[in-house]
Formats: sequence, C-alpha cells, structure tokens
Amino acid sequence: MTGQPIEIGDADSFEVRLNYAPRQDAMGPHRHRAKKALDMKDDEVPAEDLEALKWVREKKGTIELGKPYTISKFSDALQTAYKESVPARPVTVEVPVFWPGAHDSAVGCGSSLRSAVSATEKAIALKGPLVRTYPEYDTGLDRVLLVVGKAELRVSDLCALIRDYYEERPTGGSLHCSLDDGNMEGDVRWEVDHARDRDGVEDHAARLIGELLMLMTSDERKKLYERGYGR
Repeated sequence: MTGQPIEIGDADSFEVRLNYAPRQDAMGPHRHRAKKALDMKDDEVPAEDLEALKWVREKKGTIELGKPYTISKFSDALQTAYKESVPARPVTVEVPVFWPGAHDSAVGCGSSLRSAVSATEKAIALKGPLVRTYPEYDTGLDRVLLVVGKAELRVSDLCALIRDYYEERPTGGSLHCSLDDGNMEGDVRWEVDHARDRDGVEDHAARLIGELLMLMTSDERKKLYERGYGR
C-alpha cells in the first residue's frame, strides 16, 4: 500500500475473499482414547517420559498416546456390525490456555510424549505474552477468605458458589453487573445492598456471594472475573 486513498470509478470493482476453515479436533477419532494426565499412571509411559507426564499433569492437560485401535460400528444400510481400524499416529498433548475473559487450548504432537510436550510449549509461546496456563492460572484460589469455627472458606469455594449461582441465573442474576459484566468496583456493594429477584424477594445467594467478593480487593475480583471463576 502506498498510503494514498483508493479511488474506484464507475467501471471499477474488486472482490475480497476470506478463507474460513472450520476448527477441527486435533485428536480426531482418537479423542475418545485421550486421557487426562491426572488419571494416567506412571507405568503407562516410558521412564524417560515421566517428567513430560508430570508437566502435563501440572497443566491439567490430556494425552493421546497414538496407539492403533479398532472401533465397533453398525451399518444401518447393511444392518450389520463391523469394525473400523484407526491407524497409529503421533503422540498428542492438549492443555487448556487462558486469556483475560477467554480460553482455548494448545496442542502439540510428536513421536514421544517428550517431543509432544516440547511442541505444546512452543504452541503456548506462539499465543502471546498474555496467555496463562495451570498451575499459574490457579494462583490465589487457595487463599482463605473467611474462617467460621473450624471451617475455612477459600477463594476456590467462592468460585464454586458463583458457578452454582450461574446454573440457576445464567446472566448473573442480582449480581449481573459485577459477575457478568466484570464491573468489580463500586457495583458490587450497590448490587449486594439491592439484591432482589424478579419478584422482589431478597436474593440470599447473591448477598452471600457479594459479601464474600467484598472480602477481596478490586484487583483480585477482576482477576477472578477474567479467569471465569475457575470454570
């Protein structure tokens, strides 16, 4: 581009084509064989891959070891059962990644778990400096907010309360501005003081969540919103 405006006459025209490729599952038909690394045992991988397995566990990722297998299917047309072979493929690692207010996954493949982890680390780095992964993403969730008798209520417990609240009120209910819009400053106190449901009945769950949120700093509340309340 020359930095000059484009002039288009009556006889001129142009066309812009955007190629859109629908997102495909990186594990394909192997998805149902993928295991959470937290559920895998040490003896399921070679000894030299144990450090790589530990890394995926810390990242709360999944692993597909790439071994061949068969799938049992049924043909409606032929009214008969048959088996379909799925060939071996590279080891695949998938870990969740997070940005403020958004999440995705990073995937890497390789001939071994070690090389798949290395490829996944590179995929994470390519997503930019704002991306976060576990266990860093969980920082602060174990902090104690309130002690009642011998019971300790932590930030992670507050996240669970918020997720349960969303089950009944998908847009944040009485705490919509705070929970859904992320206005975690003065709006929290105002919404707690005026927590009512549609029928004007006091919203006790919203009051509890709001009071617990007020035990945190504004920056902490914003970070909680950005990480989706641990979802």
